[in-house]
Amino acid sequence: MQGAALLLAALGISGGLGISGLLVLTQLPPLPECQTVSTASADVEQLHCAREAARGGDLPGLLAAMTLAGSWTDRHPLYAESQTLLATWSQAALDLARKKYSESDMQGAISIAQAVPTNSSLYAEAQTLIATWNNEWQDGEAIYATAQDALKAQNWTLASEQITELGKVSNPYWAERRMAELTDQVVVEQEAWKTLQAARNVATGATPDALRGAIAQILTINPQTHVWQAAQTELQAWSTGLAAVALQRWQAGDIEDAYDLGRQIPLEVALPAESQHLVLVSHAHHLSQWDSQLDWQPSIPQMVKLREAIAALRTIPLNSRFHPTAQALLQSGEAQLADVAQLNYAQALAALGQRATLEWAMAQASLVERDRPRRIQAQTLIDHWQQEIQRIEDMPLMARAYELAQPGTIADLNAAIEAAGQVPQTRALWAEAKGAIDTWTAQIQTLEDRPILTRAERYAADGNLARAVREARTVQPQRALYEEARAAIRQWQIELDRVRMADDRKVLDEATALANRNRLTQAINIANQIGGDRPLHGEAQRAIAQWDAQRAALWQQWEADGAEPSPRSESSAPSSEPIEPSPTPEAANPSPEPSRPVVTPPPPEASTIPLYPNP
Repeated sequence: MQGAALLLAALGISGGLGISGLLVLTQLPPLPECQTVSTASADVEQLHCAREAARGGDLPGLLAAMTLAGSWTDRHPLYAESQTLLATWSQAALDLARKKYSESDMQGAISIAQAVPTNSSLYAEAQTLIATWNNEWQDGEAIYATAQDALKAQNWTLASEQITELGKVSNPYWAERRMAELTDQVVVEQEAWKTLQAARNVATGATPDALRGAIAQILTINPQTHVWQAAQTELQAWSTGLAAVALQRWQAGDIEDAYDLGRQIPLEVALPAESQHLVLVSHAHHLSQWDSQLDWQPSIPQMVKLREAIAALRTIPLNSRFHPTAQALLQSGEAQLADVAQLNYAQALAALGQRATLEWAMAQASLVERDRPRRIQAQTLIDHWQQEIQRIEDMPLMARAYELAQPGTIADLNAAIEAAGQVPQTRALWAEAKGAIDTWTAQIQTLEDRPILTRAERYAADGNLARAVREARTVQPQRALYEEARAAIRQWQIELDRVRMADDRKVLDEATALANRNRLTQAINIANQIGGDRPLHGEAQRAIAQWDAQRAALWQQWEADGAEPSPRSESSAPSSEPIEPSPTPEAANPSPEPSRPVVTPPPPEASTIPLYPNP
């Protein structure tokens, strides 16, 4: 029994070893670590890592994978598998190359296409693409060169034709980018040529002003144009002539005029030594000038200009007649440079915006003494910073005033006005305080007067225009709503006059009808109802004068004929005024003219409102 047990144990051990060996044989080998794979690693590991590198589709991974697969010949055991992969990778690389080409990256596209190995099935396609792209590039270069030659010769027609030709090139770099550039260039060259022609016309006067004007025009030409190169000969000649005149002015003692002419000449123009020195001095003199109104704040550009002036002055040799002048300007420029540097430091302190730093900045600026060239600038800055300190001190008053005004009631606005009024008129914030006070005062007046205009508008809407006008007129001049009230009054008065004119027309038509029937006295009495403030008063008065003249003529005729006037009612006319008889004996006997009381015009406040009352 014991022997049988040992036999079974032995069989069990041997069976377990067999199973373990089978598992080892059938299990996949572990994947390699691609970070550690090198050319010394197994080819299968290299191919695996190449496949992983190319999987992302990025250019470095594709190039590395193609390089590996391209190095294996048809005798390599992995050649067949690598060729399939190489075709895929080559296609992906060419897609990237085409994308580069469409983005106008010609060199990048060709570089990628050239990386396709010779043993790739897409090698021929890659070479064809490279040849096509090179041909298209050469076509574009030839067209562009033709355009540049045409522009140099001012052959605008030929240059414009090349724009169209570029649009036909398949390469987007030439068909899009360079075509757009050429289009702009043709326009710029044409404008530059017009400028040169205008400069030539100006220079024909040959006077200093003509030369200066011609040079100024040429300097507006874009230096990148072909026209600029063509203009250099004339620029040289005109500059030489103007420098000669400037030198004459200098010799005659007209220094400022010589400076003014000399600085019109570009420094780049080669001139005789003496003329060149005058131009240098002129430019340096101009650079060292500053406007206390415009350039009151120190700046880096001011320092740059002074450094340029100093550098130019230092180039003038000792044996030049302009050396003493250059030394004087040099001394002034260096002093200005020191002052501007000091003021720049002070301004940097003031920029921190605190009262302490502002006072420190003022102390630094005061170091620029009275005899220094930038003393005025320093004093201007000190005054400015003093005002900034005043603003810091008074800002709490204004902040309190703004806070009080926030609710917007009359009481709050009056409190805000009182608070803002505490800012003295001599302080920097007074202008802001005064503006705020004026704004709040207008708001108070608006709150007070708005109900008046609202009532007036309600009266007008109800048709009571006269009362609307009287109500709106209570808004006094110099009040916030005064102009609005006057505009409303004008509108209502126009409507009121229209209504009154219609009423007056009825009265005047009635009087005219009576006058036409020779009832002149009645006509006059009715027309007199149109008062002096009515729209048709003038027309009524002219009619009354005409009728009165007609009546007087009739009376004179009666007196001449010895006729007795008929008695008339006392209420129709004054006692001394006879009434006219019928004009002809043949006329039917009309009924006696009825008496009509003279209507006294109503008081002004009930009948009329002047359009433009006295303020």
